[in-house]
Amino acid sequence: MTNVMLSDTDVLTDEVLRRHIRSVTADEIAAYQEDGVVKLDAFISEELTALILKHVQAAAGYVEDQGLTDAFTDLDSRGETRTAWYSTHLHQKDNFLGQLATCRPLGEAHAKLLGVKSVRLWSDSTNTKEPGGIATPWHQDMQAFPWDRTDGAGMWVALVEMIPEMAPLQHLKGSHKAPWVEPTELDPNMIFTPGAGLSAAEALDRYEMTPSYHLNPGDTICHHATTFHGTEHGNDTERIRWTWISQRFDAEITYIDKRNTRSDGLGLVPGQPLDHAYFPVVYEEG
Repeated sequence: MTNVMLSDTDVLTDEVLRRHIRSVTADEIAAYQEDGVVKLDAFISEELTALILKHVQAAAGYVEDQGLTDAFTDLDSRGETRTAWYSTHLHQKDNFLGQLATCRPLGEAHAKLLGVKSVRLWSDSTNTKEPGGIATPWHQDMQAFPWDRTDGAGMWVALVEMIPEMAPLQHLKGSHKAPWVEPTELDPNMIFTPGAGLSAAEALDRYEMTPSYHLNPGDTICHHATTFHGTEHGNDTERIRWTWISQRFDAEITYIDKRNTRSDGLGLVPGQPLDHAYFPVVYEEG
């Protein structure tokens, strides 16, 4: 990866992005598959990261002293407390983020970590913790996904320097290997309700926790859809913890009839792939 100046007016071709997004290594792939999580140091260049931050702030409607003005989560409709400023599907609101979220280099990294031949984009978002923001409860992401198998992953990019006191995301290593049992709650999108296979308390007792890292802009943490993650504490600083998150899944996954605001009403057929413009194939091997 070379330090080539980048402008947000540039077309983000594969050639351009490969100067700013490095490949994952064999050791990183092995660590991910063993632990269900891996930290990718300097995965994205500082130049590209600075532009991502600029566009995340614009797409989410960030206003100083107010936070995100274009923020929504279905937690709001249930009256539950959010642990961070949350704005989703940013790639649909911003062309720069649209090019980035659907780019081949990020798709290839996710495919190699998952050990699959092709991946689709699920969504991208920011989960940005304001100063004094409370801890994130321990949870898995898989509860939210209407997928027939668990071959999905999240990519959590630090957009600013983060010291441990800012509560960068932490993970329970190996917890992705616990049996997954599809939740039976009336609302399976209760993201902080663990799957029936293992409770958060059991996972915390059983698995090693990653530390609260010191991250530089562009450092990235990737975790499996069933890896437990959260934070031990909130953002105990006066600085904003800015992040950009993108999620991808094995293109061979098929749809199950499960409530999700991302997939509801799209005409998806249970037992068939999620073949829709919202979920483009962003990497195919070969």
